[in-house]
Amino acid sequence: MLHITDDMVAAAVGAADAQAVLFEAFTAFGRGEASMQERVRTEAGGVKLSTLGAVIPGQDVVGAKAYTTIAGQFSFAIVLFSTTDGRLLATLEANAITRLRTAACSVIAARYLARPDASRLALFGAGVQGRAHAAQMASAFPLTEVLLCSRRGRPELADQIEAECGVATRLCSADEAIAEADIVVT
Repeated sequence: MLHITDDMVAAAVGAADAQAVLFEAFTAFGRGEASMQERVRTEAGGVKLSTLGAVIPGQDVVGAKAYTTIAGQFSFAIVLFSTTDGRLLATLEANAITRLRTAACSVIAARYLARPDASRLALFGAGVQGRAHAAQMASAFPLTEVLLCSRRGRPELADQIEAECGVATRLCSADEAIAEADIVVT
């Protein structure tokens, strides 16, 4: 059995890889060739455990993801099993893959819902997920501006996103961002 770390994922899997594999999985699901388990959340004493899974026979894998939410912080893990013989194939630290996956899903949706020439992204939040979304959207669309709405409202957050994705980024209000954006990510 293989154990895959976040560093291994970051070194080996790019945004385009994640988008391609997820598109295949969504297509299989849409054709009835795959099945997903709805997220189940269990909570007691301020600690949350969430689980979800999928069976994708065409990819020869069954997977389940579990994660904790404690004091607003998340920690993710994935287990993968063979669809041929049921054996455990791998465990993954899943923080890096979750960042990739969540933003990749948004890019896939935006490719169908946004105009191909969409150039302004409204981004609500400058955390790990917000930065991942900005980077992937900047690679997928001809963005000229990211309109950042952040609870912290610190200019350095806009500077950080601009440096990471290569697109001019400015802080603005939610109303401004929505009025000016072609794509909205929350």
